[in-house]
Amino acid sequence: MTRRVGLCFWASCVGIIALASSCAPGTDGILIAEAEAQAVVEETVPDGPPIVVDLPVIPIVRLPAISAAGEYDALLEERLQGLSLTPLEGVEVVNVECQNGEIVYSGDQSSDVFADADLGFGESFTFEIDEDGTAEYVSQDLVGTTTIRTHADGSGEFIESGPTRTRTIAVEADGSGEYYDKGTTTITTVEAEADGTGVYYREALRDLLTVTLLPGGSGQLFSEGEDQKITIDARSDGTGEMYYRVGERTVTVLVRPDGSWEVQDTDFGHSLSVKVNPDGTGQYRERGTGRALTLDFDAEGGSAGPDIVLPARPQFAVADSFPQLGTLATITPPCATVVRFDSALFFEVDRADLRPEARALLAEIAPALIEADRSIEINGHTDATGSEEYNLDLSQRRAESVASELRTLGVGVEFTVRGFGESQPVAPNYNADGSDDPVGQSQNRRVELVING
Repeated sequence: MTRRVGLCFWASCVGIIALASSCAPGTDGILIAEAEAQAVVEETVPDGPPIVVDLPVIPIVRLPAISAAGEYDALLEERLQGLSLTPLEGVEVVNVECQNGEIVYSGDQSSDVFADADLGFGESFTFEIDEDGTAEYVSQDLVGTTTIRTHADGSGEFIESGPTRTRTIAVEADGSGEYYDKGTTTITTVEAEADGTGVYYREALRDLLTVTLLPGGSGQLFSEGEDQKITIDARSDGTGEMYYRVGERTVTVLVRPDGSWEVQDTDFGHSLSVKVNPDGTGQYRERGTGRALTLDFDAEGGSAGPDIVLPARPQFAVADSFPQLGTLATITPPCATVVRFDSALFFEVDRADLRPEARALLAEIAPALIEADRSIEINGHTDATGSEEYNLDLSQRRAESVASELRTLGVGVEFTVRGFGESQPVAPNYNADGSDDPVGQSQNRRVELVING
């Protein structure tokens, strides 16, 4: 093999070809390199220890957490001053029209249905709801404005603006949309399509991140910090390109569809390149101040000098697709909220005494009921098995058990307690052939809290 080694200081070797004799006493058999090769020479050197080629890890193109972009329903519920309950097993929360109340389609914080709303100092709001399901809600306080526009198909906008933060969410019925969040130090944008493609962009004081997901499973990543930059173009077949810089070091990795690949690694005063052909053969080149080394190797890494130990062919990968951003919940006319409990969770069969699990569950929701401070109807319901008279009595006793427990827990609002027996089913009790429908009967055995207003 040959190793290229510099023989004299560059200052004394200006004009390499013309002054070769003055720089080369005692160098018999050594070939002077070309001038543009920076005055290096080749000499034969014996085999040495294997040369191990290391590559930086190629990051997978993936999205950071973007869950905040999909929290539309929670944001809407919070801003609408509504009763908020943590979802619990066996509990269903349903917004309904009042049976005996007038539906309110427009108004502001002075409307009767919001008389008990817990508004902060200087806060006000207006709302307007069309009968076709479109709606607009605008809230203002001392720190900013919130605007919510929704349509019956779930499309709409959520906009919050203030002196320190601006957040907008625009979604379409198919789950595609845009998210924008600007704080004091960070800007985040998401543009997501229904097919999982899209662009994520985040800019902070000293770093920038962009992730682009393309059709067919390809993707791009760009990340730049104070002293580091990474650019990746990854394709679904594992090929791609990466540019990596940290400090004075830069690394470029290229993987082609034909199976060949190459890497170039450059640092201050030193460079290394490896080119690998589809059959595994290739060339190793190393350059430094005053020295140069070139080795051709075979598919096993053998060369005329030291063996070349290569890593496995680099692989590029794209791990994610954009989740659908979801749709905005529509704004329903304010009137009442029903909290529906599964009777199987509350009572043993044919009994009206609360189970321990039921007492624990009521203890969890009692603080929200106390805070809401609205009158409550407690209604008991049964399936259609048994006589009407018995079912009416059982449903009344079960509703009274729930009311008694809530009073014990400190819920001091006005209660109306009623048993409806089997008269208000929410699902069929029987199949078309007259046989029992166990699923429907289970849904009909329930206790409901109707929170008015």
